[in-house]
Amino acid sequence: MRCLKAFICGIALTFSLGTANVFGAKAPKNKYAAVVIDTKTGTVFHREFSDDPRYPASTTKIMTLLLLFEALENKKVTLRTKLPVSARAAKQPPCKLGLKAGTVITVNDALLGIITKSANDASVAVAEYLAGSEDRFALLMTQKARSFGMKNTTFKNAHGLHDVGQVTTAHDLARLGQQIYKRFPKYYTYFRTQAFWYNGQRHNNHNKLLSKVPGVDGIKTGFTNPAGFNLVASAQRGDKRIIAVVLGGDSGAARDRRITHLMEAAFKGQKTDLPLVKEDGLTAPLRHASYEKRSTKDLCRDALADGQDPIGDTIRSVCLKENEPPVVAKKQLKKTLPHTDLIGAKIRSVSAVTSDRPARKWSIQVGAYAKAQDAQNAAKIHLAAIKKIAKAKVSVSASNRKRKRLYQAKLTGLTEQEALAACKMLSKTGQQCLLLRPKAPSTLVSAENTRP
Repeated sequence: MRCLKAFICGIALTFSLGTANVFGAKAPKNKYAAVVIDTKTGTVFHREFSDDPRYPASTTKIMTLLLLFEALENKKVTLRTKLPVSARAAKQPPCKLGLKAGTVITVNDALLGIITKSANDASVAVAEYLAGSEDRFALLMTQKARSFGMKNTTFKNAHGLHDVGQVTTAHDLARLGQQIYKRFPKYYTYFRTQAFWYNGQRHNNHNKLLSKVPGVDGIKTGFTNPAGFNLVASAQRGDKRIIAVVLGGDSGAARDRRITHLMEAAFKGQKTDLPLVKEDGLTAPLRHASYEKRSTKDLCRDALADGQDPIGDTIRSVCLKENEPPVVAKKQLKKTLPHTDLIGAKIRSVSAVTSDRPARKWSIQVGAYAKAQDAQNAAKIHLAAIKKIAKAKVSVSASNRKRKRLYQAKLTGLTEQEALAACKMLSKTGQQCLLLRPKAPSTLVSAENTRP
């Protein structure tokens, strides 16, 4: 292992590209971009902002996996090689496998965890083993990107958690998908894995097109607040294979509908420049006969259907606006209005509330986790982050969604101003933050007792 690290570190030290953001100091102004290409010929069927800078989110892990596949092919590692888990790797935020510092994970389990769960802890373990540190690994990632034409991409980490200097383009990600398919057909089949069991837990692949769209066999989703919902997908029908990239979706469902339409058009040989239109206040794909018109409430209900932590800024702002009680007369207060339980994905009925809010009854939610301890830890971390601007208490609540238990990490006991300021502060760091308004006394239909 020392020889391998020394070899790779030597390459990193001679790498002169540096770590500067190739797009300068400015962050991408927009989120949406798309491109569809023929994998074999490179023919472009569709492009929209395809060369404009975007944040990759977890599609970053495609490059992490490419370097791991390369190490496997060069026999630097085997599928049984044990990767040490450092304290830094173990401390990575979700999505993660929950690896413990001082333990090991095999290469086989690590790559499956990255592909299905989008495991950040496994990604760092891979990076540290192959390059000695994640920073040096990021240099190797950028160098490799340049070697096959990803000239507008710079990597800063192995997992895709937000870094303002980590940028790419839709076209560059299509090139990356093209390379990983052509160079590593043996290992590319791992992307077809729909579920992976690790330490007694089942981890489903976030790429829902695998079981829904004919021919789709990979490759990777991604999501952060600044990036939006991203997907690089590949599909083959007959002897034709295409790669489609959609970045900056407002939700996983909207992103999947858009990329499905673009792929269908490409398989028919159609070149399309269909624009996006505004629907229900959200950026959504142009509707076609095969698309069902979706209301804002429907989008709110599907906000977490992508298997990720809390929803992006655009959806969140609309959901909150949708659920804000109107000004009503006193005799109308008994009427009900829709209230969205975003984590439980249930539309519940609550009594209308007056405009007078309790002083310290606002809350924010900073994640939903499979384990109560993970939720507790996440809440404590974010409590420390906002302590200078707000006073809050850690709270963990449980709910069932599709028969799965989720633990919601919350900070409670905030004023309205504190809650807004805390969410604004956390969102700037790339952390998802859901604003929870005070509930008036009411009878709720419990998410736990409602069938999905």
